Amino acid sequence: MRRVFVVAAIFLALTSALPVRANEGSRIVIETSKPLGPSPGIFSLSASFVDAGTFSTTRRVTSARGAPDFLVTHVVIEFVGAFGTLTVHAQIKETVTADPDILVDEGRWVIVDGTGAYATMHGQGEVVGFVDERLNVISRTYDGVVHHD
Repeated sequence: MRRVFVVAAIFLALTSALPVRANEGSRIVIETSKPLGPSPGIFSLSASFVDAGTFSTTRRVTSARGAPDFLVTHVVIEFVGAFGTLTVHAQIKETVTADPDILVDEGRWVIVDGTGAYATMHGQGEVVGFVDERLNVISRTYDGVVHHD
């Protein structure tokens, strides 16, 4: 009986020292398109569920204006879909291309708020896209990892 107790105690001591795997999250992809200027746009979202709706930029601040071939844009974007609202903050570097009407975008984003299905969602990721002044369109893809509390 004592031998069983010692073996059980050793087993418990060893297994309790193993690391606990945290919630690794799941992938989220948000595709967006909007006209230039303070106009709303449309989005589609794919995560552990699918959503779509409209979005608007609620805050926009630019920096690095003196740089020779890029601009940094800080935006707060509110996505309004069938399952709630999702608010993200993004920092996007917009770089001039060989075509002066097209800028290439790359940056980072993070979730700052949400309601409905997004209320407990946290996450971040990368954003890529382009601005085409000739076609009057801003198209971006937000790709990242999210988890729920």
